[in-house]
Amino acid sequence: MTTLETTAVVPDDRRLFLQLPQIVSPGEHRIGIEIDPLEEPQENVATSVTWDGEVLVYAGSSGFTGDICQFINNERDGRFREIVNGTSR
Repeated sequence: MTTLETTAVVPDDRRLFLQLPQIVSPGEHRIGIEIDPLEEPQENVATSVTWDGEVLVYAGSSGFTGDICQFINNERDGRFREIVNGTSR
């Protein structure tokens, strides 16, 4: 089984053409398609949320307009992965 992952822009006519790599042999294949819309890219917004050692600290309002809870969850999850993988900041 070969797993391929890519991103694509779906045009108005909803036709998507895909050139498969050489590792996919000619012949009959079972193909699964998963459509997962990407979120709109957000601008890099400086926040007053920073790591202080092993603690994520929010130092008050900085004009951050995003979802602070989601930002904290993402930062916490990323830091957890760093700790598990033995890397540090």
